[in-house]
Amino acid sequence: MNWLAGYKKSLSAARSARKVHDELERIYRLDHRHGGRTRRTLRRQDEPRAEQAAPYSCRALLAALCARLRQHRDRRRPSGTASRTALAMAAAPTLAALAQPVLAADIPATILPAAGQRVAGTLAGYLACAKVITRRDFPLAASDPLAACAAVLSKWLHRHIGDTACLEPLFQIEPVAIDHIDDFDEAACALDAAEAQAVRGVHIRWSERNICHWTVGPGFERLEAAVPGLGATVLDILEEKSWQAYPLFTPSNVLDEASNQYWLGEEDETEMLDSECGDDKEAWEAMRADMVTRADIEQAFPAWALRRRPERMPLPVLRDIAIEHVDGYVRRATTLALALAETPTDNTFASRREGLFTGFCAVLCWRDEDIAVRVSDDYAHYAWQGDSFEEIGEVILPTADPRAFRQWMRAMEPNLRAIGLIDQLLLHLAEGY
Repeated sequence: MNWLAGYKKSLSAARSARKVHDELERIYRLDHRHGGRTRRTLRRQDEPRAEQAAPYSCRALLAALCARLRQHRDRRRPSGTASRTALAMAAAPTLAALAQPVLAADIPATILPAAGQRVAGTLAGYLACAKVITRRDFPLAASDPLAACAAVLSKWLHRHIGDTACLEPLFQIEPVAIDHIDDFDEAACALDAAEAQAVRGVHIRWSERNICHWTVGPGFERLEAAVPGLGATVLDILEEKSWQAYPLFTPSNVLDEASNQYWLGEEDETEMLDSECGDDKEAWEAMRADMVTRADIEQAFPAWALRRRPERMPLPVLRDIAIEHVDGYVRRATTLALALAETPTDNTFASRREGLFTGFCAVLCWRDEDIAVRVSDDYAHYAWQGDSFEEIGEVILPTADPRAFRQWMRAMEPNLRAIGLIDQLLLHLAEGY
């Protein structure tokens, strides 16, 4: 009889849950008519290929059904109502699975056009030639190969930074139609998915994913109290190295931006108040009460924290403190600051876009929610009204020369180590109270 092939064809053609339900009921009746031979025949034919079946295939469906039917089998032929009830109970889990099919692990959820795959392939091939990724690293089932390339690159770079607790560096990569950063124009260099042949370079940029406020005042004051000048030295090292590798919004930035935003570039608010209020003392006092003043900042931070380029302790003195000081907290902070000072960072790959920079990786507060929060927020809001950028650094490397990537990576290694040290020092200072 050809009924077995017929119902198989009919079953595979069923696409909706209702149709599958009807087919299962018909199979159930046929099974009783042929004395259960259907189940035995199907199991015998399909078991050798069971591993190849998709999770939602006819074979998997029938196997699940037969397992349920064995649990509800009766010697007597059931009535129509009982048959439908038993069938519904048997088929319910299978039908639920059919309503929400699950793809195998190696099938991407989103299909990228062939042209987009070629662009991604160009990028992945470049990273492979540069020995950044291997076949083992790259996720074959990636829905977005370009995003997968960025994820693999980010993971590789983070291995040089180490684990971070305060900072979240974000590295992004994309193919572009130029091969040098001096020619960069974000609008002109964007590539369509179909322009695989136009790829000439790889654009890598990095920024901070999540800018946070960190209260470090008590930690610095503890260092300054233990060794006069140590707190100022550690802060100066942190400012210098962070500006080259991963910028922080520090107390001296608070003073500089207050001058730029509120005081017409002057040292305090006097010139601003005179120009706005003239001889009206009441208006003068009212306006002064609503703005950030020099006195507010000097009250929030010690004088040594606001000073640019204070007299720094010599490195041999820092080495002695790192080894001999009785306070473990002081030794640890000095050790981290010393390692950071000796890391040969530079700003060769700093972003040089037009506009105001808004990508500070953290805001240093002396106390919780102090004046630094207001000044940094006002600065960001002002910057966003015009041209601004948040990229800390970026580079474009030619795809024709994979060696350029390895050269860039060697040049970046000190800055990546510095990012890790900045993170450790921030965390240590924030735990200083």
